[in-house]
Amino acid sequence: MRAIIRCFSLGLTMTLLLVAAQAVAQKPYVRPTEGVLLVSPVTTEVNDATALSVNPAHLGFLDAWNLVYNGAWVSSSQEHQSGQGQALFFAVPLGPVGFGIGTEFMLPTDSVRRWQGLDRRMRFSMGLSFNPVRALGLGFAWRTFPGYDFGAPIHTLDFGVSVRPINHVSLSFLFQDVNSPKVTYGQVKDDETVVPRRTEKVPNRYTIALTIRPTGTDRISLGGEVHYMNGARKAYDADTGTFLSMPFQRTDFQAHVGVTLTDGISLRTRFTAEGVRSEDVGTAYYLDTALVVDTARFPFGLGVAPYFKLAPDYQAGYQGMSAMLQFSGDDRPSLPLLAPPALVAPIRLDENMTAMAWADWQRRLERIQSDRSVDAVLFEIAPDALNLSYARELRRRIRELKAREIATVCYLKEASTAAYAACAGSDQVWIHPAGGIRTSGLSMRAVYFRSLLDKVGVQADIVRMGEYKSAPEMFTETAPTAPAAKAINRYLDGLYRTLTAGIAEDRGMSGFAAAADIIEQGPFLATEALEAGLVDRLVSTERLEAELEALLGRSAIVYDRYDTRPQRHRTYIDAPAVAVVHVQGDLVDGESLDIPFLRIRTTGAETLTKTLRSLADNPAIRAVVVRIDSPGGSALAADIIWGELMALRQHKPVIATLGAVAASGAYYIASAADVIYAEPTTLTGSIGVFYGKADVSGLLDKLGISVTTFRRGDQADAQSWARAYTDGERAQLERQLESYYHLFLDRVVEGRDNGLTRETLDKRARGRIWNGIDARQHLLVDELGGYQEALNHARALSFVKPGTRVLQLPVPQKNLLMRLMKKGRKAQEMSAAEALLLPAELRHSLGALAPFALFSGHTPMARLPFSLEDDR
Repeated sequence: MRAIIRCFSLGLTMTLLLVAAQAVAQKPYVRPTEGVLLVSPVTTEVNDATALSVNPAHLGFLDAWNLVYNGAWVSSSQEHQSGQGQALFFAVPLGPVGFGIGTEFMLPTDSVRRWQGLDRRMRFSMGLSFNPVRALGLGFAWRTFPGYDFGAPIHTLDFGVSVRPINHVSLSFLFQDVNSPKVTYGQVKDDETVVPRRTEKVPNRYTIALTIRPTGTDRISLGGEVHYMNGARKAYDADTGTFLSMPFQRTDFQAHVGVTLTDGISLRTRFTAEGVRSEDVGTAYYLDTALVVDTARFPFGLGVAPYFKLAPDYQAGYQGMSAMLQFSGDDRPSLPLLAPPALVAPIRLDENMTAMAWADWQRRLERIQSDRSVDAVLFEIAPDALNLSYARELRRRIRELKAREIATVCYLKEASTAAYAACAGSDQVWIHPAGGIRTSGLSMRAVYFRSLLDKVGVQADIVRMGEYKSAPEMFTETAPTAPAAKAINRYLDGLYRTLTAGIAEDRGMSGFAAAADIIEQGPFLATEALEAGLVDRLVSTERLEAELEALLGRSAIVYDRYDTRPQRHRTYIDAPAVAVVHVQGDLVDGESLDIPFLRIRTTGAETLTKTLRSLADNPAIRAVVVRIDSPGGSALAADIIWGELMALRQHKPVIATLGAVAASGAYYIASAADVIYAEPTTLTGSIGVFYGKADVSGLLDKLGISVTTFRRGDQADAQSWARAYTDGERAQLERQLESYYHLFLDRVVEGRDNGLTRETLDKRARGRIWNGIDARQHLLVDELGGYQEALNHARALSFVKPGTRVLQLPVPQKNLLMRLMKKGRKAQEMSAAEALLLPAELRHSLGALAPFALFSGHTPMARLPFSLEDDR
């Protein structure tokens, strides 16, 4: 029950009725089609299942299913209040359509029965709304009174329209009793006159309502409504004993003020002037105040409040009471009551995390930080779920949770270096007794194919710009050159120091050297990790919940559906958004493409161009974050994307955040951003280009294959794989590469716009790789941080509130093969299938060669070494 029902709402209404009545022969008119008196209904603000009764256009504005009970009790002396009764409403949004049903049992007071001729009756309602966008709702409700005492069943129709052009304004129109149903009234006694039964049509009722939210949220709302009834009523002539048809018109005005006092508590006051222009008893004035309480994780609640009346002779009298009980499937700001069980939100990170999946987890962690009902977060991390940059980001999120006094527990079964580095600072690090921590340091490897190519008669004909541009060395060398080895070692030193310093700080060790000493003793069994002080406790799976309860000091619920709960909108329409554009894998000239099993993703210049241009034209997108996890690729693709980002930057802020790797062509792209964020562990830089092809003439000779070329022009077959470049062709390529390299430098200088010159940049370029700390010192990046820090910066620059929605682009396009592969399978199952078909070492080697198949022979390349892999 608690896992399904998120919260309930408790409504209390206190109404003070001031009545100034004129001495007329008629009694105040009561619409016979009205339902149970609800808790302070407002036409433009209703956000629960009572929308079926108040304004059916709002059924589709709900964020989740909603069930409401509403009861009203009216003093028997009140002759013009017919809202006494019990009501039950249910509504659910189904995409752009909202559906609601409700049943009400009307129990008029003795006075209403005597003076109005209305007896007890049932009202059944069903409604639909169409909400193509959150700014517009169109709805109708059909109502029937099957149990009417005096005549045939009544059927009536209501229509509603609500428009919310901005978060500050909501405008609604209602047309009620459209079909003017006929109603038969029972015999009534007016003074000494007995009025027999009569049948008359219900007048049409028109409503226009406006609400203004000064802050753009439900914190404060001010508004008013005008209700107009038009029709005819029958007046009884006692002298002739007949009824006369008389025109009937009445206008009512209403003003309301709503305030959200704190999360879970809101207050609304309404002032109503009824019958300002009427042809019955004149004007009556009402004042009611409703207090609504949303409580967290408590399955039920009840509230009642009295009604009072101030008669013309100023004698106060008891009028009645009202109550509302609400259950909802959405996640709304709530007030915890009666010490509910501790809520534990699980974060389970699977293997082979994509950049988009990681951004989703960051969004969920941001949501958890602002959710006062969450007591703890349980992290369960698969061994290969994180790289070291992701680990740094998760480490900061854990610190932020702890700062908000949310307990953090990491539960490990088998942990990689990165997974342990992320978890080391948690309040508690637990490990399964049969598990382990497979950390013993860091290593990086580069694969070289020169000897293999020599044996088969293939020569890599490469031209490069920059002595540190080591990407083509995998085909031209059998080991790294001295500049390449120096660059990799310098990067690895910084990476290891950052890693060990973080673990030492989190586990209370004396320094990074002490942490390194312990780590290098690994890998560790669970018991060895406990003895080394790397974990706090051995916990088996079946004991996990009990240990959580012991830690939190009370019963706990691990709420597995936490991430699936829709959040209640506190604004009329979707708030302005920040778009996150993901650049993953190799940069290619055409459309984006993924290669299954090899785990190769590409970003196409055409795909990204369409995405970026759509963002420039979208006023709802206030800022753009470019998340880059790429080794680079085509220099042409990089330049095209750079130009699109520079154009977008003229319209809205552009912030780049660099993941584990954002180098060469990927850094080319990043330089177009207003601000660049990088992790200390980010591998970036590698500013340089190369060009080349494979000469397979030797292989053809060994195979006994001969090639004859017919050409017009000395260089017509320069890109042929059947021969090497000539000296003249090589010289021309070198001139072209120099031009591409200088263009690369100029683009970075223009994009950075921070005082860098081409000469200064050239000294830091020529293919050198840097970690995030060094890159910041050399003005290649601006700030140390990751996805969340970049997102917060983008929101600040665009004046968008924290927590504003995030739109992730481009939307992944899954081909049929990927759909069949992933249908019904979990990430662990997919990883197992991949490992069976392609062992890791073979996959890494093939992955190093595969990018060559993505590029034509004449494509200038701005990319890292294809085969650079790190062991975590």
